[in-house]
Amino acid sequence: MTPCEKCTKCIDSAQGVVAGHAPAATAADIVDSVVIWCAEADRNSTVCSTLQTAVRDSYLGNLGRRAGAICSRLGECSGPAIADTSCTVSIGGSSLPAAAVDACSVQGIAGGSPVDGIYTGTGA
Repeated sequence: MTPCEKCTKCIDSAQGVVAGHAPAATAADIVDSVVIWCAEADRNSTVCSTLQTAVRDSYLGNLGRRAGAICSRLGECSGPAIADTSCTVSIGGSSLPAAAVDACSVQGIAGGSPVDGIYTGTGA
């Protein structure tokens, strides 16, 4: 599997966990759901524990609200996939067109939605 395919598979899989977070979800709720998703995906417990810490330590747990950020932390959307300008990610069942990886959007791809309540723009 190429780095791009690995990243695409992870981001597609992470859609369920990020979509399941209500805007009012607490950081603890987000951490719990991400850890459950990670374990259910048969990932190594050490990897899931590291992800748990990263989500817990992020502002309001927002790392767990972003598919690309989750997959980046797991190492599945690492440098080679991001650096490959021909790597575009399609999300199954989404109306979003295939796009480059974006660790800041909810969906994990460029053009995706910003995280509710978190400012992601550039200041003026």
